[in-house]
Amino acid sequence: MPKIYDLTYLLSPELNENEAQQLAQQISAGLADSKIIKTETPRMIGLSYAIKKQTTAFLANIIFETEPDKLGEIKNNLEKEGKVLRFLLTNRKRLPEAPALIVNEKISEPSITVPEPIAEPEVKPEKIKKAAKISKSKKADTDKDQEQETDLKQIGDDLDEILNAPLTEN
Repeated sequence: MPKIYDLTYLLSPELNENEAQQLAQQISAGLADSKIIKTETPRMIGLSYAIKKQTTAFLANIIFETEPDKLGEIKNNLEKEGKVLRFLLTNRKRLPEAPALIVNEKISEPSITVPEPIAEPEVKPEKIKKAAKISKSKKADTDKDQEQETDLKQIGDDLDEILNAPLTEN
């Protein structure tokens, strides 16, 4: 059963663009028994590190479908070609085919419904009184906290006064 493969290769920068495209076509022609799905034309890129003393190269890609037993022949042809700096041949997973889009079918307009306003709940007078009592008790708590703070300040001042006072002998 044929499988899908992805061939990515780097061509020597010594070639000009036309020569690189011709070599890419020769490589595609070497895949004659294969069904070519997608071909990318070679484009010049900078390399992260030197490959065979080259810092730039033409990058190209071919996606094709072939029998697995023909891969050895394809690899040998690429290795023999002197202008191919490096290549990578990987197996690609077959993607499930998406269902075809139906163009003639009318799409109905979505119906827009406006939500009804929500009535605010009635607040009972008992709850208002309870809320007032709670707020008064919170206010009383804050008053107590303030009194404690002033008491602590007074104690601190008294201690400073005692410690800083000169010693007197009796």
